[in-house]
Amino acid sequence: MNETKTQGAKCSEHSTPQHTPDLTGTEIGNNKDYDTKRRVPKEGNDSIPADSVYSHILNAAQTLFEPSQVVELRAIFKNGRVDSGYFDDFSLLAEAAAILDRRADISGIYWTLNPVNPDCLHRAKNHMREWASKNKGGATTSDAEILRRRLLFFDFDGANRPAGISATRQELEAAKEKAVRVAQFLAGRKWEAPIAAMSGNGYHLLYKTDMPNDRESAELVKKCLLSLSLMFDDETIKIDTSVFNASRIGKVYGTVAKKGDDTSERSHRRSMLLKTAGEHCANG
Repeated sequence: MNETKTQGAKCSEHSTPQHTPDLTGTEIGNNKDYDTKRRVPKEGNDSIPADSVYSHILNAAQTLFEPSQVVELRAIFKNGRVDSGYFDDFSLLAEAAAILDRRADISGIYWTLNPVNPDCLHRAKNHMREWASKNKGGATTSDAEILRRRLLFFDFDGANRPAGISATRQELEAAKEKAVRVAQFLAGRKWEAPIAAMSGNGYHLLYKTDMPNDRESAELVKKCLLSLSLMFDDETIKIDTSVFNASRIGKVYGTVAKKGDDTSERSHRRSMLLKTAGEHCANG
């Protein structure tokens, strides 16, 4: 565990975006599916007002990523369709994600956590494209297309929750408690405080780092996840040990996780950025 060094770099200062998006009449790209003149779904179990979704997503992007970093935005539909776009303009990224968040047929909206090769911008530069998955002749980000590892990602989720459904309130609270325990454990070993977030169905800790994208780094991250899993997993909550790959995608914070039906027991929830690096996870 002591081998992994995280660099607690402060969040960079970012300028205010040049425009405020009009989410009632903007099109992302040139496809009819991105015409946003459509009914806004009923707001669910949210703590972010609907008119603040864009701002929350933009703040999350500016917190996680370096200025002008290339980020893939990916929407996963309930029918298996995958739409994707590549962004180096975070205001346009936040606008696209906020528009996608209105759609009831999308189960989740994600972005790449580590910086993507700028050449990938030319797949869909600052806009979304339909059916980007390989089986439709498209492409999404591969491990080889990541420049460096800048975030170390820990995902705390229900150990026995079936795929394709949302978490219960009890599962979510248990994931929060486990994330706090792990953050405290790592703080005791001189790790700097992480970025913390609620994904809608679990909790995330993201530690700033700077490692090459190579086999040795992948093995180191994998061993780190496995070690923490052995120490902290129980019958309720587990640490996802599969998230060691460089091109790993994470939830776009500010968007709603919509796995399965929105029921009283397992409701859809809006993900949220909770703590930035330098704030202690246990405070909230």
